Amino acid sequence: MYKHAPKFAVCFAALAATSSAHAASDLTGVWIDHTGRGGVEITQCGANLCGRLVWLKDGANKKACGTQIIGNAKPVGKDTWDGGWIYDRVPVSEE
Repeated sequence: MYKHAPKFAVCFAALAATSSAHAASDLTGVWIDHTGRGGVEITQCGANLCGRLVWLKDGANKKACGTQIIGNAKPVGKDTWDGGWIYDRVPVSEE
């Protein structure tokens, strides 16, 4: 079953689109998803942004922690990031 990564992707997309940040470093850090069930660490990858799962509330899925799910998001305008990729299929255990 695949359930966590799409939520993180949506969360990141919303944060990137609505943030008042003016530089990649303003978006870096650990972001908790809207459900409170996991976190993604956003880091700089050169001039772009990357993100990896760093925390999942469900301990049965901790093997997914460390998985890069956002890569190479590029600044394309004021408060706007695009391009790159979002991995939306992180395998997690069956419920």
